[in-house]
Amino acid sequence: MKSINWKFIFNPFNRIAGAEALLLGLVFLIVGATLAGITNARFDGAIDLHFVEDSNFLTALIDQVINAVIITACFYLTAWLSGAKKTRIIDIAGTMLLAKAPYALLPLLNLGGVMYGPGMALAAGDQPDATEMGIMILLSIPLIAFTVWSIALMVNAYKVSANLRGKRMVIGFIIALLVAEIITKIIVQPEYF
Repeated sequence: MKSINWKFIFNPFNRIAGAEALLLGLVFLIVGATLAGITNARFDGAIDLHFVEDSNFLTALIDQVINAVIITACFYLTAWLSGAKKTRIIDIAGTMLLAKAPYALLPLLNLGGVMYGPGMALAAGDQPDATEMGIMILLSIPLIAFTVWSIALMVNAYKVSANLRGKRMVIGFIIALLVAEIITKIIVQPEYF
């Protein structure tokens, strides 16, 4: 039996970049938007997923497109300011979109509203029953794991696409992700659309 290629799972960008990464990333974006529409989820930030009372494919697709454009712009600008003048925008766009692929499956965690109900109860200061709380805690494990995986992919996407190393790469990544998160949180607000 062949062993798992962990290096490829966390850094496929040495083999897949540019237009190929962009096309694969778009497939995952559409899958994520479809699942979010079915399970009432919103991608309301660069690295955010929240479960809501009602969502649909178009709303989730708009979330995803806004996030992709802002993430690409922030990472491209940061790479350029960090001295990576030969960085191509298609490489940043493609690898960053593909890095978000783990998020495409996360809406499935809310099938039947199992995450939304207890989450709303907690937000209102109420205590969900023990079963609901147990399910929510159990489902939070893949939610956290896939978020960490996606961020690890984003780090490697930025490193490969911008061809940066060391402090410039780390500082640039942190700044770009924080700025992208702030901008997307301002623009993608579930109560507005």
